[in-house]
Amino acid sequence: MKSDWQEWIEKIENKEVTEEELRDFRAALERDPEQMDGYLEALLLETSLDLQGGLNRPERESEGGAARWLKGYWVPLGLAAALAVGYFLPNPVEELEPEVVVVATITDTNEVADGVGLKIGQGLEARRLSIPEGAQLGIAMRAGARLHINGPAEFELVDAQRIALKKGRVQTYAPTYAHGFTIDTDDGKVVDLGTKFVTSTGTSIGTEVHVNEGLVEAEVKGGMQRLSEGQAGILKDGALVKTDFLAHRLEVPLDPILPDSDGDGVSDVIELHYGKDPHDANDTPRLLRMEESFVGYAEGERKDEPYQGYGKIERWAGRGIFRDEGLGYVQGEERLLSKGGGFQTMGVGHVGNALDLPEGFLPSEGVVYLSFLMQQREPKSGGAFGGLILYEGAYKERLFVGDLSPYDAYGSRYNEEAKQDSFEVPSDSAVHLFVVRIDQTRKLTDIFIDPDLSVEEEDMEPVMRYQGAPPFSRITLRSGNGGIHRVDFDEIRVGLSWRSVLPLER
Repeated sequence: MKSDWQEWIEKIENKEVTEEELRDFRAALERDPEQMDGYLEALLLETSLDLQGGLNRPERESEGGAARWLKGYWVPLGLAAALAVGYFLPNPVEELEPEVVVVATITDTNEVADGVGLKIGQGLEARRLSIPEGAQLGIAMRAGARLHINGPAEFELVDAQRIALKKGRVQTYAPTYAHGFTIDTDDGKVVDLGTKFVTSTGTSIGTEVHVNEGLVEAEVKGGMQRLSEGQAGILKDGALVKTDFLAHRLEVPLDPILPDSDGDGVSDVIELHYGKDPHDANDTPRLLRMEESFVGYAEGERKDEPYQGYGKIERWAGRGIFRDEGLGYVQGEERLLSKGGGFQTMGVGHVGNALDLPEGFLPSEGVVYLSFLMQQREPKSGGAFGGLILYEGAYKERLFVGDLSPYDAYGSRYNEEAKQDSFEVPSDSAVHLFVVRIDQTRKLTDIFIDPDLSVEEEDMEPVMRYQGAPPFSRITLRSGNGGIHRVDFDEIRVGLSWRSVLPLER
């Protein structure tokens, strides 16, 4: 291209070039940085001379003069020529987009989140986001808070220190330097005071707040109300109402109340599990799923005995002593239904008798109940133990309930943890009734010892609560110590309601 810059400047200024020539001229300048430098140098020189000669010129010159009036300001010829390249060409220079302020970064996703275009490392500006059912998303807020969100969820990143949650479950961890992180919901706001907590909203329940660590403030009428570690509340209508603390609220469904379409007291998901019609109140599964009263067995020691109780179970796997005499349990005027017959362990710690539950025997959602009677006829000594154990498969202990070793008390142990929990009920020779309630939906396990048979479930307080729901497919009866320590069991029941596993004699 020509390098006679003065000629080009004058041609452009005097409109002696076509639009096509201007386009080619501009493209040539952009292709060759040296040419662009030369052109700009000539422009600067020309502009400098123009400024020296007439920057303060008081009079307006004619249209054909050496300068132009642009929007009321006098502009030297050289500068006008520079502007002309942009003046004649439509949008020759791209408009600068407003600066995007990134307030967060995606730190973790699953396949569902990936499928909707959310990628690890992606910066997020202040905007609305919606993630589908099954999506999991980790977010690092620029102010320091860390979020884990389970879909379905709808929320807005307001700034680096605040989100507006319309629907979903969000777990927040805010270290010391991120104190004050706020979640706004339709029911009010939740403010971190240095903690780990879960906020869930988007149902008729209201906004749930579950505090795993530290302190949280929730907005109520007249001010803010605090929740501390292990506490939970439901924020609605300007009030914060106490509710069960759920350490695993992030994994609990958005609406933890399972639908019951026909109102028969059995949720749709459980009815479908057993092949029943969830829209027909007359078509319901039997709530008692297993009952072993040890009736029908020949008395004496037996190994791998065919199962005689109610429920589709094949056999007792292991060794034990079947008895004609069973256990009974009376409390006040109420007596637990007992059908005769009983079972005694061999008393050697490594020898047990187990029932394997077939696949599909119990639903994976909803609440499952288990009850049993237990008696230690012999005085306890040393490290003796005895109890009922729930296993996942043949070897993974998930829950032990009974008499602990080496403690001289009844209690439990969850998931083979080293910690054993005493019920503060001393070991003795009395018959004790245990009830285990496993809420698979809300991830809670409650244990009761010697419950009042005349009191309804909602009025009962467990002696032990675990945050979790142990999966199990084997029920084992065991006892032992350094020598022989035999323990009796009876009336083992598994069902889908409190009353189904606590039938009364009438």
